Amino acid sequence: MKKYFKIIIKHPLISGGSVIFLGSFIANLLNYLFNLIMGRLLPVTEYGLLISLVALVTLLTLFQSSLTTLFAKFAAKYTAGKNSSGLSSLIWTGTKITGILSFIVAIILSILIFPISNFLHVNNPLLMLIMMSAVIFAILYSLPAGILQGNLKFLLVSGVSIIGSLGKVVFGLLFVSFGFGVIGASIAVLLAFCIPYATSYIYVLRKYKINTHKEENVKFIKEFKKMSGPFLIASIAITILQGTDVIFARHFLSNVQAGQYAALSVMGKAIFYITAPIYFAFFPLIAQKKEKKEDTFGTLALASGIIFLCSLFFTLIYFLFPSLIVSIFFPAPSYQILTSYLGFYSVYVMIFSFCFLLFNYFLSIGKVGVYKINWIVAITYILLLYFFHSSITEFIIVLISSSLLLLFLLCIYYKQSRSYDS
Repeated sequence: MKKYFKIIIKHPLISGGSVIFLGSFIANLLNYLFNLIMGRLLPVTEYGLLISLVALVTLLTLFQSSLTTLFAKFAAKYTAGKNSSGLSSLIWTGTKITGILSFIVAIILSILIFPISNFLHVNNPLLMLIMMSAVIFAILYSLPAGILQGNLKFLLVSGVSIIGSLGKVVFGLLFVSFGFGVIGASIAVLLAFCIPYATSYIYVLRKYKINTHKEENVKFIKEFKKMSGPFLIASIAITILQGTDVIFARHFLSNVQAGQYAALSVMGKAIFYITAPIYFAFFPLIAQKKEKKEDTFGTLALASGIIFLCSLFFTLIYFLFPSLIVSIFFPAPSYQILTSYLGFYSVYVMIFSFCFLLFNYFLSIGKVGVYKINWIVAITYILLLYFFHSSITEFIIVLISSSLLLLFLLCIYYKQSRSYDS
């Protein structure tokens, strides 16, 4: 038993995940400190606006999340195969790809700035410009973030994440305290993207050689084109399921209810962010195992067990002590109504956590056909919200139903893929 325990502790998912967990715990603690400070310094309507804008950035950074995942897969592949020239081509060509893509996104967002403002009831265009700038830096950050993740540089990733979150707290507190309100808080969010990008990219340029060899770069571009489309499509759907509820709440609910729902989302998704280090360490490990033709079931089972235990523990806490949790996060009386919703929202988060793990598993082994499942559920989710959106209760029911459907379909897809591989 003791020997088995030591083997588990030394497993890269645990050791690497522990580093990421510690770094993410500190970073998320700072992020939640930022949310708590903003929730107390800003009126509930402005706080709801801020959280909805952050959710919008999360949605629009689907390019960043999909690109980071894709770059991490390439980096893990080249590292496992000891292909230094491939890794160098990844840096050189990836820099050009992210630069061109960020320019295109900037043009598109400039055209859509007023329709998006009207949908979210945002009266100040400056807020939209600040948040859209954050999207640009998020796209640029995808390359160094993916390279570091694929090379299992978990300690460095944790440090960069902490620096960005700390900067957001410090500048957010200063700007809001000096009377800049939600604009000052938005600038702090922008800096939380700028700082990690600058520090990580400088490290990558100093650590790895850049290869401008034409043949190697052409080879990488061909591989990138082949995989980028399915990666992006799959990431769009999972992002819709994960991060648009706050945006829809901002549109369908009253300003006060939208602010309350934003607070509920922050508290509930704390469970997801606690287990986030597992996903981060899980993806490159599975990708490298796949490249080396090693079995991946043990790593998947271990990750599932950790996520289940963590999610179940905090879900029970949320059900048993909702008043205490709400008081810790948001002590203002206007948020006390959320005690009756907190436990049920955490159920949705727990279910979605398993969905997100399986989603990462399929992408890491190249089963990009998972995008079909994601989109079926994403469309179902949007249709359900279109008809059922009159209260916070209806929002939670739609989220739980959609996540259960997604988990069911992903499990079927996993069973079929295992049967096919065997």
